[in-house]
Amino acid sequence: MAACKALGRRGILLGPMAPTIDDGQLCSAPYAPFSLLLGRARAVVHHGGVGTCAQALRAGVPQVVVPSAYDQFDNAMRLEHLGVGLSLPMDRVNVQTLSAVF
Repeated sequence: MAACKALGRRGILLGPMAPTIDDGQLCSAPYAPFSLLLGRARAVVHHGGVGTCAQALRAGVPQVVVPSAYDQFDNAMRLEHLGVGLSLPMDRVNVQTLSAVF
């Protein structure tokens, strides 16, 4: 959220635990179908689940993956090798690193 604000970009925060936001620049929702969102997105920052990776690939959207478990690390590595995404360790995700990517 802070990176979107710093860059002056609009953003959508999705997830069942997302704080309620709707200030004209940022909004949140527990769920939204990626098939409707990603075609209009400039980029997506996500956990690296295979479904999210596939939807972003389908939409042609650059990806920043912040893996935390299971196959997410492998998925992030594969996206980097394809040249369609970057992987960031969770402890390096902050306004500066995300702003530098975008």
